[in-house]
Amino acid sequence: MIHVQRLDLDYNKLTSLGPRIFAVWLALLNVNLRNNLITTIDLKAFKGPPNLQLIEVQENQISSLPRRIFHQNPELRIITLTGNQLVNISGNIYMGLDKVDTIWMGANQLTSLPAKLLSYTPELLKGLGELTFVGLNNNRLSFLSATFFSHSPKIETLHLHNNQFATLHIDLLVGLINLRILNLRNNQLETLTQDHFRDVPRLPLTLLLRDNPLKCCTLIWLKHEEIAGTIMVAPYSLPVSLHGPVCSENYVTWETLDPQGPPGQCPTRVG
Repeated sequence: MIHVQRLDLDYNKLTSLGPRIFAVWLALLNVNLRNNLITTIDLKAFKGPPNLQLIEVQENQISSLPRRIFHQNPELRIITLTGNQLVNISGNIYMGLDKVDTIWMGANQLTSLPAKLLSYTPELLKGLGELTFVGLNNNRLSFLSATFFSHSPKIETLHLHNNQFATLHIDLLVGLINLRILNLRNNQLETLTQDHFRDVPRLPLTLLLRDNPLKCCTLIWLKHEEIAGTIMVAPYSLPVSLHGPVCSENYVTWETLDPQGPPGQCPTRVG
């Protein structure tokens, strides 16, 4: 039994995880606890297996997690907390996990996140520098600090859709030089400026914007020739107001917007 590497406990009726419950499986790499009834997890629940790389606890009923719950698992690569009832989360929950590349926290009830959630305090040297995927979708988030992602320059995929963002801090994406997919669908965004993407390199970025109250005349910059080959906004990902018969209150179609027009200024009404 000590040579078990993957343990599937999904679709049971587990309600809690006590201390060191996986300690007997020293070769354990993956733990699947999806779709149970878990409400509480002991601080030392995952203590024991020295090489644990994947923890899946999505689709449970967890409303809070102990601080530093994963700090005894330095080999972790993937943590999925999707589909729980998390209202808030400790700023040092990922402390010591400098090998993690994927974090899922979608479909919870998060309204705010600690500014240092993805990084350590200066005294603790470094943050989550290997992150490539972050899922914060389907929460109630309306704000992320300017430096929230600053310690994770390798992020390639960022899911922020189905939240309550009305604006994004102008520096939120600074340093994300590897960003390839940014999903902002179904928020409350009215504008998105070129300055938000000033740190994005000349590499393709897929930008998903559908279901926002965006004023397309403030997005003229996306049609500029030098931007069009870098940031791809596929028609199916545009907000309805951008590819419908009218554009904002000016009755101008997205297709007829002049890419040479002044950025951020709405054209005069036509037709």
